[in-house]
Amino acid sequence: MIREAKEELGIECDPEWLGLAHFEIQPDYFSDKIREEYGAIYGLSLEKEYLSQIEELRIDREEIEEIKLLREITSGEIRELDRKLTEFY
Repeated sequence: MIREAKEELGIECDPEWLGLAHFEIQPDYFSDKIREEYGAIYGLSLEKEYLSQIEELRIDREEIEEIKLLREITSGEIRELDRKLTEFY
């Protein structure tokens, strides 16, 4: 996450470990079987002034189209999984 934040957002950060996520992935393009996957959950808090710095310095504009504060996002703009992850922080 530290490398990703530096490379994609242009910021230095010190993320906080929040936990481990467990997913049951349904058959898809990669496999015709149901499979289990795990992912680490990290979080960090940024002050609003970081948004302009991130907008100016971020490199990956295809993957990250726009940066917003959570309170500025309507429920239809955020995936259910991402919304659930905000409950950890």
